[in-house]
Amino acid sequence: MRDLNDLLPPELRLPVLTFNAHQVVFGVPGTSLRSEFRGATAGGKRGMGRGFTFQRWHGTEFCYYDNGSAVLQSVTSAMHKGPHRSVTIETTPNGPDGAGPDVFTRWQESPTKNASFYSWTVNPTHVSPLPKNKTREEYNAQITQAEREIIT
Repeated sequence: MRDLNDLLPPELRLPVLTFNAHQVVFGVPGTSLRSEFRGATAGGKRGMGRGFTFQRWHGTEFCYYDNGSAVLQSVTSAMHKGPHRSVTIETTPNGPDGAGPDVFTRWQESPTKNASFYSWTVNPTHVSPLPKNKTREEYNAQITQAEREIIT
């Protein structure tokens, strides 16, 4: 975030109040105006959301968290109740048995949540050519039923 701020034209840059390995705090010195970005890992004994109030949260590689459901519960409990509240989960697959598919399925069924699946095959630059020794049908036959159910 700090690098992005540094690349802005000088008149658009925000003053950096704090910058360390875990956070960047932007703000106006002498006022209460501030915005903070934190980086954290999903492991550990303490809940990720403990001691914080989040307005927006982005969890990356969620399917690989050892305790994804517990982290999500901790974070959503610490969410600010305002109108800009948002939780974004992005991940690459880690099989149908992890926390990611479970959360995705629950969110799809919830009237208050929005779950979207974006297949990597939508972007042609992310698609490799088929192996020369396989037909499209042979390749597609490798896709599991659980994977087929979430592909939109």
